[in-house]
Amino acid sequence: MIGGVDFSKYQAGATVDAIREAVQAQGPLVTVQLFRNDGPNEFAGHQLYASKQAGATDLAGYVLLNWESGDWPGQVQVDMALTVVSPVLDVRELLFVALDVETYPGWDQSDVAYRIPRLLEAIDHVRSHSLYPIVYTNKGMWETVMSGTPQDWGVVVNQTEIWMATMDAIPDFGNAVKAQPWNPVQIVAEQYEANSWGGFDFDQNVWSDSFVAARRAERDARLHPAPPPPPPPPPPPADPCADLRTKLEQIRQIAS
Repeated sequence: MIGGVDFSKYQAGATVDAIREAVQAQGPLVTVQLFRNDGPNEFAGHQLYASKQAGATDLAGYVLLNWESGDWPGQVQVDMALTVVSPVLDVRELLFVALDVETYPGWDQSDVAYRIPRLLEAIDHVRSHSLYPIVYTNKGMWETVMSGTPQDWGVVVNQTEIWMATMDAIPDFGNAVKAQPWNPVQIVAEQYEANSWGGFDFDQNVWSDSFVAARRAERDARLHPAPPPPPPPPPPPADPCADLRTKLEQIRQIAS
């Protein structure tokens, strides 16, 4: 497994030195909150830049979806999230974008019937940017937010993988019950504990080797696409004597 940390607006002032300590201790994959439920994380640009300066070789983002604002469909939230990335980082560098399904003050003002469609909008829009969507949640949060629509859960679960939050202090994927309704084979990461480096608290994660390898390959292909194949060779030049030889052959045949 590959280690990493994640942080949000609450680590607004995280320094390069603090992030470097975290990366050196935990691993190279840093995931930054790009959008919180009330708008873009205004500190995300600094956090991404500082993470890169600190030696994080793998960067990703997550979006805490807003459920109740009618003016913010999933597409709009994803676009707002990516606007904080582009001034400091090529968006194509992001390994993935996680869509965060959890509660926040006021979340329950939304109509449950619109929550699955909003999440699907966000998933599709992440893909429209040629990025890879996953879901960050756990059994308790998922069932709370999506209560009342279990008949629709499969349209999300069947097309995504899960970064599960357990905070059980055990860095493995063994607590698979926390990932339900996703299957164990769909677990690609676990957020298992918090720790402090340089005076800042960061959440700790472990990631599937195969998942990270696949996302790195996609990132590298986005940043360095293969050159187009060379054009086919031109046809050989026409033989200027071809017509004359044809006519001579016809004359010989007549003469014979």
